[in-house]
Amino acid sequence: MTEIPCRAAMDGTSEIPLLCYHHSMISWEKYLAKRSERPPRELVASAVREVAEKGQALDLGAGAMVDTQYLLDSGFEAVLAVDLDAAAAGYAAAIIDERFTFQNRNFTEIDLPAQSFDLVTAQYSLPFLSPEEFASFMPRLLTALRNEGIFTGQLSGVHDGWNVPGAQKNFHTKDDVLALFSDFEFTVFDEVEEDKPTALGQDKHWHTFNIIARKLR
Repeated sequence: MTEIPCRAAMDGTSEIPLLCYHHSMISWEKYLAKRSERPPRELVASAVREVAEKGQALDLGAGAMVDTQYLLDSGFEAVLAVDLDAAAAGYAAAIIDERFTFQNRNFTEIDLPAQSFDLVTAQYSLPFLSPEEFASFMPRLLTALRNEGIFTGQLSGVHDGWNVPGAQKNFHTKDDVLALFSDFEFTVFDEVEEDKPTALGQDKHWHTFNIIARKLR
């Protein structure tokens, strides 16, 4: 059976995106079960400390809802979590909190009113959009942040091992990323290139931009 990149996820402290098998394999469900037992991601925790007002937060590609629950525990007035995967819905159902909303859909389809969110977190989810989806979605997403709001997430660099013809993912140069966030001030801008295996043991070269950025205007 062919192994293909499937969903954005992290493998605990190694921060390695998961692969899943095409069709019937349940690697994603197994990953979520493992992820549900782990703490919130450090980048999210750091981003929360940067937030001036804890109004609304948005978690894109929320998975096992660990980061989502952390946002609620951190005192946000409202948290919207979005994930297309059916397994994520089970974790969302376990959160009983009137401040919490879950949408089980592709996050490119959600409504994003301008100046709505104080925090947007997209942990290893944005790279899995096609170039066309990313070009359409990202301006809407950044517009949905309030002034002084915080974005945190990752983008993949052009040297990433998944940057091959037909990949249907988006990849960026450093200049691309800086231009995209021209109306922001970075508090974390960490470009990493390294060779590490995937969570399923496949060798891969990673080129990643880790970002925390405050919207200035």
